[in-house]
Amino acid sequence: MNEVVDVCKCSRSTKYACRYNFHAYPWLIHGVTYRRPGQHNIHVRGYKEQGNINTPLELAIRNQTDRFSLAIDAIDRMPRFRVTGASVREALVNQQIACKEHAYEFGVDRLDITDWKWPF
Repeated sequence: MNEVVDVCKCSRSTKYACRYNFHAYPWLIHGVTYRRPGQHNIHVRGYKEQGNINTPLELAIRNQTDRFSLAIDAIDRMPRFRVTGASVREALVNQQIACKEHAYEFGVDRLDITDWKWPF
């Protein structure tokens, strides 16, 4: 199921944090929410230009839009998981490192990444 979120409505909320994995430049979302009451609760990940040639996962890791970075961000922003989620966070960081090392050595993403299918 795809869910469309009203950015302006979310930016009015001071109770909840909103996270977006935006497939463009994050400053576009920040521009829409500028000076709104809940603007500090909006966390956007998106494309950051580096000028390099990378594998798709390397680019996603650099832009913090990969599955590992998003899970790490969720752990970091939820106080109850800062301690209990530390081992999971460390495992996710290690996965990122392993993926980047593989891409550097072979020039492609690992097969468990490229051949991954949604299990449901």
